[in-house]
Amino acid sequence: MKKIAVLLLTFLPLISNGAIVIMPRVEAGLFINAPRTDFDSIFIDKPNELKNAVEWLFDKDKLSHDWTKSLNLSFEFPKYWSLFKDKWHLVDMNQDGNPELLFSGQPYANDEKEMFSVYANYGSVWKEMFWDDGHLLAYKIHPRTQEILLYHHRYPCCSQSTHAITRLRFLKNKIYQLKKYFLARDRDMQGQFFPSKSRFPLNYKELKKTTMLYWSKGKIMDKALMFIKTNEIIHYPSGTVYKVLAQEGKWKYALMYTPPISEQSPVVNAANLTNVKYFGWIEEED
Repeated sequence: MKKIAVLLLTFLPLISNGAIVIMPRVEAGLFINAPRTDFDSIFIDKPNELKNAVEWLFDKDKLSHDWTKSLNLSFEFPKYWSLFKDKWHLVDMNQDGNPELLFSGQPYANDEKEMFSVYANYGSVWKEMFWDDGHLLAYKIHPRTQEILLYHHRYPCCSQSTHAITRLRFLKNKIYQLKKYFLARDRDMQGQFFPSKSRFPLNYKELKKTTMLYWSKGKIMDKALMFIKTNEIIHYPSGTVYKVLAQEGKWKYALMYTPPISEQSPVVNAANLTNVKYFGWIEEED
């Protein structure tokens, strides 16, 4: 009996540390205008340079992944590299001839969550410039500078429902971020979250009256999300600037550019949305 108890205690951390991920993959074209996902065309094929860069991070104990020194100082690089090399890539984001280093993948075998990191090179030193849960969703080429703009998708876990699509631009030794958010879950959450296709018009529109933003098309009045009755997100005031990305009947899939009304919401905190763009559905105004 004591042996069984010891075994349970040994394996309990491995079981409890894992997070249940929610909707980890979405269609990039619903949130990004003309995204590209042919990543091999931007990944630089220099395997020795890639390996040396990652080995420097490993030896300097800069990584928090399975089989790294953060878990056990006796772990060695060859074992780590054999398991993780497919998650590492070189990309020259700012087109200066000095490529950046990307990690995108699961850092721990017992955790479904992925991690995305960007490192910049400064001589013999690599510095982490960006880190977040999630994965590399897409990229675009800047039409004037030919820079590579990366798009990162942070998806929720457990009981959460907020997703973030972040555009990353590496300029003058700094990562500049543009974030857009939406709510969606592939379990316990009701409604049609997205249109079949999004378009990205040049023109903006303005609300003529105070309008509710919904996470799905149509109004759900009961059991929309676990203990939440409706699919309402928050009200936006008259004069709100937005774009219509799709329309199905009287419902518009919109990207809201103006902050919402400061009010209580069961799914978002209005105080955190002052500089945030949000995707959602609005009912066509009369």
